[in-house]
Amino acid sequence: MSTQTLQKEADVVVVGAGISGCATAYNLAKRGLNVVVLEKDDIAHEASGRSMAAVGLLGKHHPDEFKLTQASMELWEGLGDELHTDIEYIRGGRLAIANTDEDMPLFKEMVEGAEESGVAIEWLEPDQARARWPFLQGPFIKAVYSPHEGHVNPPKTVHAFARSAQEYGATFHTGCIVKNINVKAGRVSSVSTNRGEIQTGAVVNVAGVWAYRLADRLGVHLPIQLIRVVQGETEPGPRLFDYFLRGPNYGARQTASGTFRITGGYRQLDVYHDLSLHDLRDIRMWAPRLLRYRRDVTLQLNLAILKHDFTALVNRMLRRKSGAPAPVGMEPRKHPKNLERKLARVSKLVPDMKGIKLTRTWSGFVDMTPDFLPIIGPVDKPEGLYLATGFSGHGFALGPIVGKVMADLVIEGQTSMSIHSFRPSRFAEGRVQVPKRLM
Repeated sequence: MSTQTLQKEADVVVVGAGISGCATAYNLAKRGLNVVVLEKDDIAHEASGRSMAAVGLLGKHHPDEFKLTQASMELWEGLGDELHTDIEYIRGGRLAIANTDEDMPLFKEMVEGAEESGVAIEWLEPDQARARWPFLQGPFIKAVYSPHEGHVNPPKTVHAFARSAQEYGATFHTGCIVKNINVKAGRVSSVSTNRGEIQTGAVVNVAGVWAYRLADRLGVHLPIQLIRVVQGETEPGPRLFDYFLRGPNYGARQTASGTFRITGGYRQLDVYHDLSLHDLRDIRMWAPRLLRYRRDVTLQLNLAILKHDFTALVNRMLRRKSGAPAPVGMEPRKHPKNLERKLARVSKLVPDMKGIKLTRTWSGFVDMTPDFLPIIGPVDKPEGLYLATGFSGHGFALGPIVGKVMADLVIEGQTSMSIHSFRPSRFAEGRVQVPKRLM
């Protein structure tokens, strides 16, 4: 944790040190601005550090998000060289497997949607897939392969952005809790923290899954909900595949060090939602989504979040803005048995993985928006406040381009990327559609 003295002023304050926050700081500092990054925990502590870190085009259901991801993919290709770090970028593609006829409707919908967006797809029969990848010995009825997908080491990537930002003069303060963003004459004027106040005319709120909590204190309402995604990592195994393998009820990729990362599938994500007072927010908007995806989401009670939500509600009713808007040091509940079942399913398809053991498991929160599209751009009021949040499971892939976009918006007031669909005000402007797929 950083304990250095907080500066008195900065051109821009970035709240949050995940991939988008660190990429934003890097791009702003590279262009000559005095940048201060404030993080309540450590760099890459929450969603970015716990990500599967698959970077690719599959799963993007909106044309503007697809274009934004394309632009980010171009940056990923040379990012390790730009940041002078081996971020373990492996462009091995993505292989999706249909095990049974029950998988085919969603499987076809997913693939056809990708093809309509311009993703290169190869349809493969089982014998064709096994001829290319002989270790695929388990039963399946169809496979598709997309070559334009990759994956990276998430903590290494975020820390590389942070180091590069610091080389250009950005300052990072970890263990620094932002309590409030202050406003004078309709414009951001300063940021209050547990270490003092810093004067600034621009704040980029990239506080990840908790960004909405800080926005609340400025009267900026963001209809965000949190889900919890479980993942695990195995001991090192023989080198088997470089692509991201996705089945109906499992997902896996092999890291540069030989370990396997395990997660959910395209049909059974097995995600969790911690019930709390937060669920009373925007209940009319979220109820239809919960109903549609009730088979994908397991509801649980989290007393730690419930306690924090109760405190936040009391503070809001009393118009207090002094406490921490988000939990510090929170470790989401783990589900090792769930991941052992997923690993067993992968091992059935790839028998060479049998006997490989899970060595650690974890969970990470994902910030969901009602249309499953990110929130990117300036708010109407106050002037000088910019948001990048609500990435709905796609944030890591978008991180490099989001950093460039946010720097454009702060410095020039505009960006060449089409971000109108991601504007913060869209939820107040009318009804948003319920997406066909969760994440």
